[in-house]
Amino acid sequence: MVKKGFTLIELLVVISIIALLSSIVLASLSKAREKALYTTVVAELSSVEKALYLLYEDRGGCYPRENNATCGGYATVGNPTLATLIASSTFGLSKYLRAAPKWPFNADEWQYDNEGDSVIVPEACTTVSARGLNLFIQSATPEQYRTLNTLIDRDADPDTDAARSCGKIWFSGTATVAGSLYYNAVKTQ
Repeated sequence: MVKKGFTLIELLVVISIIALLSSIVLASLSKAREKALYTTVVAELSSVEKALYLLYEDRGGCYPRENNATCGGYATVGNPTLATLIASSTFGLSKYLRAAPKWPFNADEWQYDNEGDSVIVPEACTTVSARGLNLFIQSATPEQYRTLNTLIDRDADPDTDAARSCGKIWFSGTATVAGSLYYNAVKTQ
């Protein structure tokens, strides 16, 4: 009686098919994981925007401003991280936000910037400045900007720095810190 079994060729074919299918599944999972990271960033930025707006309302329609204590008696020094602002007992942000959003792509932290504008004023798209509520990351890539731009502004990717400053999310390759990604809740399109 002859035992029937699989030949070496048949086993190799089955193993290669399994390896191919598993690599396709892993690639899909990697893309899904990356999209989840970007979706988390968008949700966290929305939470910060709401928290800072509630603080704005509490302070009589005034965002904290850099080196200017006329806004309810509180000011920021330089461009502090959101974690610093939440930890500060005088700032009041901890009342609305428990933790600073994470930037999942490196160890960089979101920083707050307001150069002195206390009211929500529309800004020309060609102007790149720190008006109203600005958050920024200093070490972003154009690819990260494009993905967030699609999720937040839902518009075509602009290809000049001037055009990139029109939406809520914009990227500058030529600003003081090249490769900065900015999130501004009060710019109008």
